[in-house]
Amino acid sequence: PDAGRLGDYLYTQADDGVTGSELWRTNGTTSTQVANINHNGTDGSYPWGFTALGGYLYFQADDGVTGHELWRTNGTSTTLVSDINTGNSADKRRQRTHRKVDVAGDDDHDHTDG
Repeated sequence: PDAGRLGDYLYTQADDGVTGSELWRTNGTTSTQVANINHNGTDGSYPWGFTALGGYLYFQADDGVTGHELWRTNGTSTTLVSDINTGNSADKRRQRTHRKVDVAGDDDHDHTDG
């Protein structure tokens, strides 16, 4: 799975069997759930694409309403940055193309899931 570092913690997705695959962090000793982004039972938000910038960890996640969008956390607060591709989650799952943009601006790639 994809992971990102912010401060002394490594962030990734994990599934506790209750909330589905959600945002978790570990310092190598303890692991805790940071946010339950998708509140639809065990559906999970499947966070991925982690990039640290300016005291925040940015990533994509699906809240079950807006689809896969840009989110950020500082380890205390986790918020939707922007609903970049408006529409609902179900519409976006049918539209299986997304764009990954390198934060440094060097690279820009189209990815199509099949």
